[in-house]
Amino acid sequence: MNHEYLIVKNFENSLTEEERVIFQNLLATDAEFKKEFEFRLQLKKAITLNEREKLREKLVQIEKNNTPRKMRFIWYAAASVVLFLGFYWAFLNQNHSTEQLYQEYYEEYPNIIHSTVRSGNTENDLKNQAFMAYDNREFEKSSVLFESLYKKNKEEYALFYQANSLLSENHTEEAVKIWESNAWTEKFADKVTWYLALAKLKQKDVESAKRLLQENLKSNRFKIQETKELLGKLD
Repeated sequence: MNHEYLIVKNFENSLTEEERVIFQNLLATDAEFKKEFEFRLQLKKAITLNEREKLREKLVQIEKNNTPRKMRFIWYAAASVVLFLGFYWAFLNQNHSTEQLYQEYYEEYPNIIHSTVRSGNTENDLKNQAFMAYDNREFEKSSVLFESLYKKNKEEYALFYQANSLLSENHTEEAVKIWESNAWTEKFADKVTWYLALAKLKQKDVESAKRLLQENLKSNRFKIQETKELLGKLD
């Protein structure tokens, strides 16, 4: 079930009993979902406080001017609508500026390492299984297989594809942890920078995303045109 759909319905107090169970389960088990919900909740509170202050000043002025009761009622009703629309607009606009851009620019890095053919070698079989799952877009499976492969051969390509598999399955924090906690050779460094920038964008950390995109631009090696375009849209 779509996570944003659940969050919006929760704020609208319109979750069905089944949806409420799913929502509570996600809060308890999915760190990304919990982080997203808490971010939206804080955003809602901030907008509400800001709009309340502006409306309070306007309503105080109305009271001072002895505005007729009917007009005061209209203003109070309008105030409620403004608060709701202000939050809803910011909710959609904030999502548009990060998630939509992420979806626009993200694509899985292709398998350029291994041709999937069966062999009698155990390590090659594991490598074959991992890349076959990756090529078939079975990213949950490929992330586990690449993790096992890395433990066997300590080759950084396995770590790189594990992180990409995780990102493709929306396990963003786990992917970021892999990219940030390892030293990458020149072969993968520019690609890691690009995908890490997209992951930061997905996490709505726009400043970190822009910093990483600037780094990628300086390297002048991978996804340079896309990097320029994305930076232009974020500025």
